[in-house]
Amino acid sequence: MTANGRIFTFIDEGLRQSIMLPDRLALVAQDAFNGAELWRINFQPWHTRLWPLKSGPFQLTRRLVAVGDRVYATLGVDAPLSCIDAATGNIIRAYQNSTTAEEVIYDNGVLYMQVNDAYTSKTYATLADVTADAKNAWWSGQTRWITAVNADTGAQLWRVQRPVAPMSLASNDQGVFFYDGQRVIRLSKTDGSQIWQSDPLPCKSPILSKHGLRVVLYQNVVLYCQNDPAGSSPMYGLSMDDGHTLWTATHPPSDHHSPQDLFGIDGLVWTGETALKTSSGVWTGRDILTGNVVRTFGPDVSITWFHHRCYMAKATDDYLLTSRDGVEFIEVRPPYHWTTHHWTRGACLYGIMPGNGLIYESPHPCACFMEAKINGYYALAPDNSGTTINHGPNAVANSDFESTETLWQWLPAGSGNALREQTEDNGYVAWMRVTGDSQNGHIRQSLSLVAGTRYYYPGGEIGDTL
Repeated sequence: MTANGRIFTFIDEGLRQSIMLPDRLALVAQDAFNGAELWRINFQPWHTRLWPLKSGPFQLTRRLVAVGDRVYATLGVDAPLSCIDAATGNIIRAYQNSTTAEEVIYDNGVLYMQVNDAYTSKTYATLADVTADAKNAWWSGQTRWITAVNADTGAQLWRVQRPVAPMSLASNDQGVFFYDGQRVIRLSKTDGSQIWQSDPLPCKSPILSKHGLRVVLYQNVVLYCQNDPAGSSPMYGLSMDDGHTLWTATHPPSDHHSPQDLFGIDGLVWTGETALKTSSGVWTGRDILTGNVVRTFGPDVSITWFHHRCYMAKATDDYLLTSRDGVEFIEVRPPYHWTTHHWTRGACLYGIMPGNGLIYESPHPCACFMEAKINGYYALAPDNSGTTINHGPNAVANSDFESTETLWQWLPAGSGNALREQTEDNGYVAWMRVTGDSQNGHIRQSLSLVAGTRYYYPGGEIGDTL
């Protein structure tokens, strides 16, 4: 997560020699532009690190929210939701009735939580037991508490108990929405009472930890897509006013062992066929109110694709950011150009994060397409040495970079100027962090800088004199 020039990460910095070694979990805050660590909170326990490859759980990515100078996080898999000072790391409060909050949304000063108060921790005798459990249903219709609290005071506003499918909770100024296993439901933000329910909508059963439904709120439409990334899935556009079905369409298979991609940009609903190396890569933009196809295009580059990385794609106002090989910047307006970068990717489940004019690459153990990848925790910035063109800005959300022919080129580590400022003349790896040093488990971090005409780079442990 990123807010106010900081980034916040749940990270395991345990030794990497063997997965059987203990994990070392922390919520870490860093400067978003140079990677300097600001504070950390160590915590235990978390979901088992022995959960099988490509099995999620995706729902763990919905336990961390950052807004302004506040961070909201569960400091443990069965912990209550905590409010944390983003500048200092001081815990301000833990919210009542939030123990084992599985999902958290912040909306206009209110926190909406999906709380599983029936959670019980599990222990496993063997790895085979862990693998077997990953094939069991992650959710099969059980109820959860949907709880609304004032983020600043901690006062509970309302609380209702309903069946809530994983990753379906959503909120905007018109209400709180979720899928209950049969229908999409809209609740009042005032008191949690039900306003409407949709007609029955399909859901692939069981819902496993590696899957999740998609409920996306865009303009005055609720978008719903079931959890079947292995094949084409039905998707629906529902009226936000009364829940009636506006249109239906087929969602092509996207991503890999992850929920389906579903984006709202330019008044259009975007879906892409990106799941496999044999997938066409065609993206389709449909009118949000009718579902009619308005734009469609495929790759304008000829390369050998791999299957999509094991996380959902991301998007900005100008680009779809897929990861069929590394990161592909796909323009959503003519000429629909694809700019490919094979050597960068994010961790399974979460993937990459666009923000602050940068792309943040989370540390990963990815063993797919190993011929081209970089390892570690990177902030990647654009190279602006190309020729200016006229088909729109090239940077991700909140960036001031100008359009260039060379959109994104990863260059050797450096920090631009002595003030670590982003400027239109810089293209660089803004910072990198390598966790779990193979020799002693210490954390090594790059904090390079430029002062005048000299370039400084730390060669020792953190704290050594340059």
